[in-house]
Amino acid sequence: MTELDAVNDLLATVGEFPVDSVSNPNPLVGSARRILAQTLTREQSRGWWFNRRKLTLEAGTNLTYPLRVELPATVLSVDPYWRHKDYVQRGTFLYDRTEGTYDIGESVECDVIEELTIDQLPASAAAYFVSLACVRFSKAYDGDASKLRSLETEVQLARVPFHAEHVRNSDVNLYESGSTGRALMLAYGHRYHVYGQYR
Repeated sequence: MTELDAVNDLLATVGEFPVDSVSNPNPLVGSARRILAQTLTREQSRGWWFNRRKLTLEAGTNLTYPLRVELPATVLSVDPYWRHKDYVQRGTFLYDRTEGTYDIGESVECDVIEELTIDQLPASAAAYFVSLACVRFSKAYDGDASKLRSLETEVQLARVPFHAEHVRNSDVNLYESGSTGRALMLAYGHRYHVYGQYR
């Protein structure tokens, strides 16, 4: 799915004709893009099978601050492995809370959640996120109750294959496999980890 496809889906919820470019001057196009972008960021920040990975962040990539560890622009959140260090994300850098400094001066291994563009998303994720954006857009610019009920039904239908794919592609610990593990994975995304540990 492209951004244009998604924007036209949003426009259709309020009875607007499709456009052939996301740069169309229709003010609703800009509003649709904004709501779509907000929804994609919000939903991806939960962490799913397709946007989590291990990444070594290096110091010295920012020439102005050579001792700092800068996060790539696509990273939404970061969880450093360094349990003997208290590193956290502050803005676009890692921060050492113990020493009270941004000057870390070493590479740091992390779990990161990245934001993908809509055309990079798995089909089930794109369909689910766009259905959520359609509801938000309709509420903001139409508000017809019967139409909203129909759109919310579409959200439910899109959620089922999306969550099924997430569970299928996630490493659910055997200790919490089965209905309990699946329920927690669905509820909390990536944050439910080893032996039922929520973080």
